[in-house]
Amino acid sequence: MIVWRGPNRIAHWASFLVFFAAFGLWTLLASEVSKDPAWPATALGIVALLVVVVFALAWAGRGAVKSEGSSLFPAFDGVPSWVGLALALIGLGCVAAGAYSYYVHDREFWIAVQFYVVGFGAMALSQALPRFRRPFARD
Repeated sequence: MIVWRGPNRIAHWASFLVFFAAFGLWTLLASEVSKDPAWPATALGIVALLVVVVFALAWAGRGAVKSEGSSLFPAFDGVPSWVGLALALIGLGCVAAGAYSYYVHDREFWIAVQFYVVGFGAMALSQALPRFRRPFARD
């Protein structure tokens, strides 16, 4: 199992801050370059929906944690670890879809930016959740 203490804990915080900064910068860029204000609002709405789902899972699993969890924030310790992995995959998929639509399909930049907002928001959220543990890993 990966333990996020000591230098690993610093790397965990650093990765969260990098993804959160990328999310913030792409959100600012989305509000500047978008031709329709509904597009950035929709992208932020999707990220907000992901946050609400994670908080609901954390609330439902708040009593399930017996010891210190591996999440960045103690409130998220009750969230199943596979949720973070799923969010990271969703985030990577959104960033890849944005890059693909911009570079391959020659769509407008403001459309690709919306994918980046959702992608980096999901990846930042996944960094705040408990670490994914391999099914047959030794402790």
